Amino acid sequence: MLVLATYRVGDSIMGGHPVRRLHQDLEIHGRCSELQLDRLSKTEVEHHLALRFQDEKLASALSGPMFGRTQGQPLFIASLVDYLVNHESIVEIDGAWRLGSGTALSEDVVPKDLINMITHRIDRLSEDEQQLLEAASVAGSECAAALVAAGLSRDTVETEEVLEGLARKDHTLVSSGVSEWPDGTYSGSYAFHHILYQNVLYQRLTPARRLQIHHRMGERLEQGYAGRTENIAATLALHFEQSRDFPRALRYLSQAAENSAKRLGHEEATNYLSRALGILDRLGTTDQYGPRTSLLRQRSWARRSAGDLAGSVRDLEEMIACAADAGQLRHEVNGLLAVSRFCLHADRRMCLHASSEALAKSEALEDDAFKALVQGSSASINLWLKGWQEQDAALLRESVARNG
Repeated sequence: MLVLATYRVGDSIMGGHPVRRLHQDLEIHGRCSELQLDRLSKTEVEHHLALRFQDEKLASALSGPMFGRTQGQPLFIASLVDYLVNHESIVEIDGAWRLGSGTALSEDVVPKDLINMITHRIDRLSEDEQQLLEAASVAGSECAAALVAAGLSRDTVETEEVLEGLARKDHTLVSSGVSEWPDGTYSGSYAFHHILYQNVLYQRLTPARRLQIHHRMGERLEQGYAGRTENIAATLALHFEQSRDFPRALRYLSQAAENSAKRLGHEEATNYLSRALGILDRLGTTDQYGPRTSLLRQRSWARRSAGDLAGSVRDLEEMIACAADAGQLRHEVNGLLAVSRFCLHADRRMCLHASSEALAKSEALEDDAFKALVQGSSASINLWLKGWQEQDAALLRESVARNG
């Protein structure tokens, strides 16, 4: 006789069910074999979708986002597929399945049955364990015990012991090694078994509680990485943005954008800077010309490097207008010079107009060296686009002499 039994290890431990002890006893006596069900690979997810919808093209289009959202968890895949069909994101037309116009598969999509299942599992934990998991969800998909402790103003060792216990018995978390910060803080590191657990736990927090934990974590990380915050600028920006500490959020978003640009991640840098500009829009303060001018200039360079010349020029035009409103003539001239350089090979008319405007406005500046640079730039552009003219050549020679 062959007996095939299935059970979830986490559920059996939580409920104190004897099946786990029976399993261990049978293994000791060599009377059973364990077949662990692993997650599906992206290829296997695509194969499953192809069998489900009988359309390889549709399966190929869905497999990427489906795998990213479910991480290959079979139960989650089945639930998400049903969700997409029920919400007409996938529809059957004339016997064939097609992508519809309903709810798209995004990072926020969590089917109700999965929410109920995860919530039921969490509710079986003690109140203390639930609070720790909720705080861990604020830290991200992976977190250090020291950071979770900071979010709740608790002792690190006690927090680590509870998290370690959860990793052993509940499997909502898994141990992911250790975390060490520049200030010497050393603690265990833990990751959510699945991103959906983090999503559901994060949504359980009240807005005020969420804000408080984000701010505590941001301040603790700032302390732990004192002098080296550039290494975690994106993380700090997120914590301070979510805790509505906007001055710090703006500083770290700008720093995160610089880091991305150094790694040639220009689109990522553009996203950070767009978030920063969005914060300024929400603040609506009158004293924002300086920060806005700086952020617009930084984003214009990121967009240009990413190949978005039109977007880059739009940012520069907004920067020029902003500098003019604030009476920052030097920034205004710098913006015009940038437009002329960016458009040199793309828009002759705009290049010449911006160069001419920069030259005219620079006359009101008292910095002779800077004025000479503007004159040299204008003269070189004229020589390039209009051909040889003695007055331009003379102006260029004069500029070189002044800044030689």
